[in-house]
Amino acid sequence: MNQDHSNINHLWRLANPIGVQDAAALIAGFEPKSVRFNGKQGAWFEDESGLTTNENIRWVETALTALTNAITAGKLKAKPIHDSRSVTNGDHMAVVDLMEVTGGYASLDSIADEGESLSQCGHYFIRNEINWEKTVVEKEDLIEWLRNMGVTTGFFFPSSNQSTGLDYLDKEHPRYAPKLAAAVLAWESFSEIPGKTPKQVLSRWLYENASRFGMTDDEGKPRDNTIGEVATIANWQTTGGAPKTPI
Repeated sequence: MNQDHSNINHLWRLANPIGVQDAAALIAGFEPKSVRFNGKQGAWFEDESGLTTNENIRWVETALTALTNAITAGKLKAKPIHDSRSVTNGDHMAVVDLMEVTGGYASLDSIADEGESLSQCGHYFIRNEINWEKTVVEKEDLIEWLRNMGVTTGFFFPSSNQSTGLDYLDKEHPRYAPKLAAAVLAWESFSEIPGKTPKQVLSRWLYENASRFGMTDDEGKPRDNTIGEVATIANWQTTGGAPKTPI
């Protein structure tokens, strides 16, 4: 994950509520204006000159998947937007408005396009599929969700990104050791998750920040063995035992 936020316009901190797609780019550590989305099919980077690339785009796509899944499951509060079509003039195919679906409408599969699911609300046909380009979340709810998922660094946690003044966390120090820094920061960022052991929680954080500490392969995928080693170093519960379960 790209943790160098110098390429992100700082005015994004004023955005509240914030679009789900923009939030995905920021969580992954990229400037949202450089990302182009193709619904839920994928995304790519495009610079000001129109040049495109897919390098590291999987971080944005993964963040978007996590956000959309959490919203759909009701674990992250949001304002989901659905496209609607007017039928007052007999042309039910005309897209004329956007509105939020509240549920409870009969299915109209017989008039839907191929692969499309509709519900009816008065003189409108509502697409059941959420329009993620228009859907927004309150920044406070987003930050709370990130904390609950064990993410406490990145764009939405600016204070955690500032230099601590500790030599072993300073990348410019001649004796800087990425694995040592990763173990320390994983330990400091720990937030208990019911049903998960400390090592599992630590590993999750390390997977999410793998590229920050050079723990990825040539394709940008986290190295399982390396993350396991670092998680073992940061883990204080070395006697084993079952994780705590929710009451």
